[in-house]
Amino acid sequence: MTWKAYIDGGSRGNPGKAGAGVYMLDGQNRPALAAGFYLGRKTNNEAEYQGLLNSLRLLKAAGAEKIHVFSDSELLVRQINGEYRVKAPGLKPLFEQAKAGLARFGEWRITHVYREQNTMADSLANRAMDMGEDVVESDVLSLLKLEGPNSESESVSGPPVRSGSARPTTVEVRVVRAPEAGICAADMALGRVFIFSEVTPANFCMRAIPSVCKGVISMQAALQKQDTTIIVKCEHPGCQAVFELCCRSSI
Repeated sequence: MTWKAYIDGGSRGNPGKAGAGVYMLDGQNRPALAAGFYLGRKTNNEAEYQGLLNSLRLLKAAGAEKIHVFSDSELLVRQINGEYRVKAPGLKPLFEQAKAGLARFGEWRITHVYREQNTMADSLANRAMDMGEDVVESDVLSLLKLEGPNSESESVSGPPVRSGSARPTTVEVRVVRAPEAGICAADMALGRVFIFSEVTPANFCMRAIPSVCKGVISMQAALQKQDTTIIVKCEHPGCQAVFELCCRSSI
């Protein structure tokens, strides 16, 4: 089955503050992962390529073999498909990385779509730019209700959980910015580490669980075999706590 990824990238200043978005659908056309990546200072076209590179990393980590990527950047699509030459020096290494990444799949396609058909990836890229950090958006309840391979349900879910004897992927959650004083009653001191697996750890702040679990479950579902790190901010008003999530493949 073919996995799909809608990608986008943007820059405020060109070059300027940049971000990329990836909206991924699994082989049964169900939303699997939505992520925004903060890129620092980049051009628009560099950000578009970073969106492609991040999508290829995520798709490969999810086990996809056949992929179809959609982008509203006509330049990127035509360059990847060999219709345009890559002239900008800053794009040449990104182009080579993208072609090498695509070669790792059994079958791939990349197609141009109009901006109005790519609103999810655009929104994710802009949110990453707004926050100045990577973001992960997923429906936690839907991800928990993983459907079997023969299900005809149209409910949203993540990619199928791999079978076998491997233990569930663990995610280390480190406090990289403590909550504002007087906001959190839990011990969420700077540098403290919590381990998430099949259950939430003891003494973790209840107010932070919704935003952190979005990232944890998405990483367990889509990035089960690849170490990676994302940054998540607590969404509780006034908290300002920030967590670093690091995915660790269990043995």
